[in-house]
Amino acid sequence: MHKSTGLIGYCSQQHKQNILNNQYLCSDIIISTQNLLKFEFPEINGFQETTLAPVKVNGKWVSETGFQSQESPSVQIHHNGNAHWVLSLQTRDGNIYLLDSLSLNLTTSLEYQLTQIYGKDKKKLIIRIPDVQKQQNSIDCGLFAIANALEFCQSGFKGGTHITYEQKYMREHLIHCLENGKFTHFPKNYFGKAPKNLKTKTHIISINCDCGKPDTIEDMVGCEGKTGRKMCDVWTHRSCAKKYDERKQLVLRST
Repeated sequence: MHKSTGLIGYCSQQHKQNILNNQYLCSDIIISTQNLLKFEFPEINGFQETTLAPVKVNGKWVSETGFQSQESPSVQIHHNGNAHWVLSLQTRDGNIYLLDSLSLNLTTSLEYQLTQIYGKDKKKLIIRIPDVQKQQNSIDCGLFAIANALEFCQSGFKGGTHITYEQKYMREHLIHCLENGKFTHFPKNYFGKAPKNLKTKTHIISINCDCGKPDTIEDMVGCEGKTGRKMCDVWTHRSCAKKYDERKQLVLRST
């Protein structure tokens, strides 16, 4: 496989053709891109391999390795589990933003990933979703995730709508950067001042179970679900509640 001059980013001939032929960006290209960004911006955390995302097997979410918690500032490109790339970032003040060029609802896979990276020791995770440029087709989500990641690394997060990329030139620019092992700004046709009142939606991920995983990965049960009456406000995943009861029985039998 052909390595770039920077020895971090790469672009094989097959990947180059896929990019030029307007195909959806594969995980290899995204990972290579993040490796190059990590090399150029060592002060920014994140850039973990996208293949660490949890998968659903036989109706259950499995995450054998998973993403590691990151300190701010950090950035991560995610595959949402439904053929779509998005970008999350954590600013120095600890705010977490999700930049999505299609403005789709968050999938369970994406909530799980965000919780692994940003949800340590939290019972709820607040995700801010600003208004950003929308892609004009169904396949360029990876390009916008990369361009927005680069913008954050170079300039910090100043909003979203003040930047408009030249979408028709983004693919050739990505190839140029990967082949040369160095990123430059993606072509823009508009770059204005950051808006004073940024249009932002808020999405809250609940993390009630002590396992630290989001509530949405499986059914939740409360104290009243196990005792037949309401005694507290503790909620756990059904599988975690079963494990807790089994451990409790072992302790009782050993005493």
